[in-house]
Amino acid sequence: MKDSNYYKQLSYAETMEFCPRCNALMFPNPKNPKVLACNCGYKSRKTSVLKIKEKSENLINIELINKKIETMPKTEKECPQCGHEKAFYYLAQTRGADEAETQFFECVKCSYKWRESR
Repeated sequence: MKDSNYYKQLSYAETMEFCPRCNALMFPNPKNPKVLACNCGYKSRKTSVLKIKEKSENLINIELINKKIETMPKTEKECPQCGHEKAFYYLAQTRGADEAETQFFECVKCSYKWRESR
């Protein structure tokens, strides 16, 4: 397996050449990044390296929003922490099959989580 420095070189020095022996993609040699090498052992005789750069004139600022996706059902249940009247809920069988399931709640307002056994 190649070390992490080997792959860091790829970001600034790529030529997209293929090995004439096995037709695999050739990468910069870890010891000499100007020489391309292949896993089969072949090394190219070329010593020039093509540097790829890209400039973008239309930069876009992306605003990250910390919004929770509301996929669970809601019910009217008072939060013991903040007193809000709505909570998400789900049911889970936490004990034996002959006993009732446990109800889990999460407050819509403050995200406090609690559970109730039936």
